[in-house]
Amino acid sequence: MKKLLGISLLVGWGLITIISNSSCSSTPSSPSTPDTIHLAFLTTIPTFHAAGVSDTSEIWLSCGCPFVLNADQSSGDTGVFQITDLDAMTTRTTPHNLHVLLKPGTPKGNYSAWYAYWAIDHLNGTDRDTLRVTASF
Repeated sequence: MKKLLGISLLVGWGLITIISNSSCSSTPSSPSTPDTIHLAFLTTIPTFHAAGVSDTSEIWLSCGCPFVLNADQSSGDTGVFQITDLDAMTTRTTPHNLHVLLKPGTPKGNYSAWYAYWAIDHLNGTDRDTLRVTASF
């Protein structure tokens, strides 16, 4: 009976530890404990095969917490792609839905671009990820 109680307490403590570590109200990690939260794209944008085609990608913090999304640098054929945050980048939400459009009238060819984003997580860490888009038609 004592063994069962001990195992139950250990499992309960483990669950509380997991829940508290993934909570949006947790405290910043110490320098010896690296932050495991990261900004990530939930879905990837496929290669576009015609001008005027669009798709949506979600970007989120791995902790699941709401956040404000910030655009950083971009490079490549950025003139042929239009990226719009459907949720407004200044809104604290999760996930942010990015609408990607291959602009109408784009001549046939091969195009690629990347767009860097960052967010401050609930531990005050800066998390980054990059959206990569391509077109070939």
